[in-house]
Amino acid sequence: MRLLVILHYLGALLALLGAFMLVPFLVSVLYQEPDQFALLASAVLTSGTGLSLRFWTRRHPGPMLRRESFLVVALGWVLASAFGALPYLLAGTFTSYIDAYFETMSGFTTTGSSVLADIEAQPHGILFWRDFTQWLGGMGIITLFIALVPLTRIGAAGASALFEDEVPAPQVDRITPRIRETARAMWLIYVVITAVEIALLLLAGMPLFDAVTNSFGTMATGGFSPRNASIAHYRSPGVDWIIIAFMAIAGANFGLYYLIWKGKIRRALRDTELQVYLAILAGCSVLVAVDLMANSGYTSLGEALRFGAFQIVSQQTTTGFATADFDLWPWLSKSLVLLVMFIGASSGSTGGALKVVRLVIVAKYAHRQIYSSFKPRVVLPLKIGGRVIPDNIIRESVAFFIVYQSVFLFSTLAVIALGLDFITGLSGVAATLGNVGPGLGEVGPALNYASIPDLAKIIFTFDMYVGRLELWTVLILLRPAFWKE
Repeated sequence: MRLLVILHYLGALLALLGAFMLVPFLVSVLYQEPDQFALLASAVLTSGTGLSLRFWTRRHPGPMLRRESFLVVALGWVLASAFGALPYLLAGTFTSYIDAYFETMSGFTTTGSSVLADIEAQPHGILFWRDFTQWLGGMGIITLFIALVPLTRIGAAGASALFEDEVPAPQVDRITPRIRETARAMWLIYVVITAVEIALLLLAGMPLFDAVTNSFGTMATGGFSPRNASIAHYRSPGVDWIIIAFMAIAGANFGLYYLIWKGKIRRALRDTELQVYLAILAGCSVLVAVDLMANSGYTSLGEALRFGAFQIVSQQTTTGFATADFDLWPWLSKSLVLLVMFIGASSGSTGGALKVVRLVIVAKYAHRQIYSSFKPRVVLPLKIGGRVIPDNIIRESVAFFIVYQSVFLFSTLAVIALGLDFITGLSGVAATLGNVGPGLGEVGPALNYASIPDLAKIIFTFDMYVGRLELWTVLILLRPAFWKE
């Protein structure tokens, strides 16, 4: 393990992050608000630290090794959140570093859980940074690093390792032969779709600042909004349906959009994960709408479907926007909301949780085991979309399912032991581990995580972190064998 190599690339990441902090600084200058110094000072401190690390490690030896890539990714997200918390502290948004770090990790991991009590009281620069962290983290800060920073010394293998460590979900294939071109293509698609959403929200009557920041939260499936009431603030069916559509778009595999861009529309639409993903969204939305009309006083099918679809799409794509307090809904609707939190979005998307493709693989694997129990001699390969699933993907999916549930169980027991009630603890862990945002109980959509004990916030922060990196990149560091030469 070569520490100088790791510090060299962490320095480059911090330098890049500091440069991006200048964007909210310019927003603050435009609005002539007092957070200008906090944002500029944070940019200088972050970039200065990064450039210093680059300078003192400029003679690092050779390309990056596989184990070093794990550390660069794992530590990169920790350091990005550590320095990303500086604007909140220097601007006085938070007096507690734990709160500032929680908010920043929630941003970069696109979780959307918040400890900010009065959002609208904050200056525009801070609010822009808050949503900008989500947008940067949505496609991945390491993926952005690969797309922008010259990689002549890291090597193609190192770049590929970094990409796979940050985006470890199954079936996230390279959409171009070269990893850097793949990263750039994904970011280009991401930018274009974000721009289209901004334009549509402007046409729907949303102010420019709100349209930009809400689009950041939508496309990153993050859920931070510049308004206390989230998207409910706008009271606009048009805005709701635009955001529903773009949350669903952000929750699908971005590789499919590349296929569509290349004219391979039929191939994209035949994707099994996409079909299952859309079926779950549609089915659960209709069930919630029917339940709301039957048990919650909704008299209009259109209104019930709009509110039901918004909450279901928001929770399954792990965005976390809200237009209603679903904690007050009937138990069937609340149960469906909690269920889709676990299911999550598609692989290759900006969403989190278990991912639809893993559930499809695990379900097919369970079916094969049942079938094999009474026909043991029959060889039954697992297929998705006519393609045989490799054994390593099957093993990864089953193992991920088991480990994910284990982390969920231990985290839930830990936060309940700290005094949280069962519903708050269970849904809070589901929301943070799945990078969803709001849960039920004391962390419901009408509330936030500000009243949670600091130690519980630390557990939730860890859950956001391991959930965003999909467990393996972080948990492998806990194995003693990883650190042996």
